[in-house]
Amino acid sequence: MTVEIEALPPRTRLFHVGPPKTGTTALQQVASESRAALLAHGVRYPGRSRNHRLAVAAFLDRPMGWAKADGGRGPSLRNWYELLGELDAETRRRIWFGHEYAARAEPVVIERLAEQLGPSLHVVITLRHYARMLPSAWQELLKAGGSRGEFEPWVRSILKPRGEDDRVRRARHDQPALVARWAGVLGPERVSVVVLNRRDHGFVFRAFESLLGLPAGLLDDRAGHGGNRSMTVLELELLRRLNQVTHERRLSWSRNQRLVVEGAVARILASSSNGNPLVLPEWAVPPANEEAARAATEIAASGVRVIGDIAELAEPVPVVPASDHRDVDAVPVELAVEALAGLLAVACGRDPDFGLSVDRVGRQVLTHLVDDLRALRETGPMPIARVAAGRAAGLAAGLGYAARGMLAARKKRSAGS
Repeated sequence: MTVEIEALPPRTRLFHVGPPKTGTTALQQVASESRAALLAHGVRYPGRSRNHRLAVAAFLDRPMGWAKADGGRGPSLRNWYELLGELDAETRRRIWFGHEYAARAEPVVIERLAEQLGPSLHVVITLRHYARMLPSAWQELLKAGGSRGEFEPWVRSILKPRGEDDRVRRARHDQPALVARWAGVLGPERVSVVVLNRRDHGFVFRAFESLLGLPAGLLDDRAGHGGNRSMTVLELELLRRLNQVTHERRLSWSRNQRLVVEGAVARILASSSNGNPLVLPEWAVPPANEEAARAATEIAASGVRVIGDIAELAEPVPVVPASDHRDVDAVPVELAVEALAGLLAVACGRDPDFGLSVDRVGRQVLTHLVDDLRALRETGPMPIARVAAGRAAGLAAGLGYAARGMLAARKKRSAGS
């Protein structure tokens, strides 16, 4: 399916807010690996890392990992200032940035974001069918959030909320409300919704190419469309029980991420799948389909630009027999070996496949070098130099923002005393 839409105006700041499990990781990966090529075609993807998680978390004061449950603070505002500095240093090109943490921002926070990011801000929201998203969202809680809860009670709390905690959890996954929050502050003309096409995984890449005025295929041709499979019921239950142990024993969040997520889980995902996929319990399918139909109707009437087929959000999913992870009392020895091997590999300083990390870094450097050579062929050496120059200008401007922020905070404390 081709995407024929008018590109956003030059110098637009395109902020992709997610939500999670809507192609965000794949988009961030291909963007981070194509910085020079993007710049050659008038788009800056700021920073050095795959995404802008730390900067967005810093602005939102969103704690990371176990700290969320322990009342911790978000990352240093230095991360936000550095990103903002690089954005302000870019005066000619479109800018593409963001992270799915921003999907939970409330209107008062969105107003502050809009004030700092300026009138050229345009938000893009990627969406997939509500009923298909819920199993993926719970899986993400296990992988990225260290959750130990069970799937069916979690689904019930969203589809049939009883208390305030349940209503808050339901609101987090309310797609029309997400669109309405951003459109209500920015205006619907500054919000685009990209509806994922489950039959065409390249559609979302082509949509971003059109939004950013990029040549056809620049993102889609570089993207892998099948490497991030979902975990099965057996694999998820193994991870959930492992999360119980690591959390009870107070394993630090950073070690949990390295050993469990980057080790055991990464090794499992690289292997052949074991067992059945996670799907909604049979009772949950009708209310989830009703919510999906409501989302499609309200988003279509919201006035925002919809890219893709809004009917994708309303198409009912069938009721299929569901395997309950709580019934799992044993896993295949092959699955246990893969998890242990991944954990042991990273504990020894290796990659999950027991390759040396230096080899992985070397492969990444080679990938970036190939990308830079492609940009050199297309436009000459300037894009690569401009990437570095923009980053340096952003760091300098970010230090200025940080200094002014600390000075303002000091004056405020002095006035209070």
